[in-house]
Amino acid sequence: MAAVHYLKASQRVVPKPLPQKGMIVPFQSKRVSATKAKVLTKEMYEALLEFVRMGKYPLRDTALVMLSCNVGLRAQEIAGLRWDRNVCDSMGRVSKVLFVSEDIGKRAVSREIPINDETYAALVALRKARPDDKFVIYPLFKVRRTRESAARLSFGEVGANTVVQYFRRLYADCFFVGCTSHSGRRTFITNLARRCNEAGASLRDVQLLAGHKSLATTEGYIEPSDQQHKLVNLVF
Repeated sequence: MAAVHYLKASQRVVPKPLPQKGMIVPFQSKRVSATKAKVLTKEMYEALLEFVRMGKYPLRDTALVMLSCNVGLRAQEIAGLRWDRNVCDSMGRVSKVLFVSEDIGKRAVSREIPINDETYAALVALRKARPDDKFVIYPLFKVRRTRESAARLSFGEVGANTVVQYFRRLYADCFFVGCTSHSGRRTFITNLARRCNEAGASLRDVQLLAGHKSLATTEGYIEPSDQQHKLVNLVF
């Protein structure tokens, strides 16, 4: 007689009921991996800037886009960016080098990132318009602070999920399919990796700017190009 194996209650799989006719089933979007988020073209980037500059908060939103695309920051790093600690120098002026401290960097990896003239000008304009803010990206609405939120966020700070949802809505409004809050970061890493030789740099430099502990992680972010047929002709 064959042995009978019984499943514990925790091991039993209860099938989900099928939706009945006329029942409204909530839509569940599939989460896009950070290394699979769509890379932006130059035209898409310029379209984003044009869109946010026509919006209600042009200085804030322009800085958001540039911190993602031109500096390659994660959502949690953008949300936690402070003027005094991460952006300004000892004289209180916006610096040309942005410092990502361990408290906002993923897995406590700190790094310094030089910023281009476009991003520098955007941060200077935002700082001039809002000199009393503690955080670079300020909340748009006053939210009732609970004990739980006070333990997670400082006064005047937005949550990382707020930044994630902002980019989700922005890309949807611009009809960019496959883009997430990681698209700007992946664009930053991909473009630097492709052009690092022009600056006499290497993938190691890209790794340090991205804040990755492993070069393999950086390589996972890089979008392959369509120029491989030209590349093989450069062997000798």
